[in-house]
Amino acid sequence: AIEVGRRVDVPIVGIGLPGHFLVRDATDEDAYADPFNGTRLDRSACRSFFVEHQGDAPFDESYLSPLGTRAIISRLLANLKGIHLARRDRKALIDVLELRVMVPDTPLDEWRELASALAADGRLLDAAKQLDALAEHARAANAPKLVEQVEREAIKLRARLN
Repeated sequence: AIEVGRRVDVPIVGIGLPGHFLVRDATDEDAYADPFNGTRLDRSACRSFFVEHQGDAPFDESYLSPLGTRAIISRLLANLKGIHLARRDRKALIDVLELRVMVPDTPLDEWRELASALAADGRLLDAAKQLDALAEHARAANAPKLVEQVEREAIKLRARLN
């Protein structure tokens, strides 16, 4: 919806309501839409939708704030990751994890998860290379224990190739 709007010069922003993604007219803070079922919502309807789906969780007006592109991509990939985990589709999971680690500020455990999925798929050298990349990121994050751990894991994976 956002991309279609961009192509026809209609400014649309993404709204990361917990549990559901909405879009909003970038120029009207009361014009929301659910791109999944085509319904139009105002702020009050968004609040009601949240309460209906999240139960007793308190509603925060910040839930209706626009998300940046990186946040939208991270959320989309996190949703795809969950789908592929639930389906136990390792190859698709690897594809999604490879995209997730390209997003700046992705948690370091995602790199380890990618390495684990690659190793489980028999791609030991690729897994070791991901652990090497994780070690570099851990060095930059000043996490020496993690560096040591993943370097040992990478050595063990490479040893399995012999």
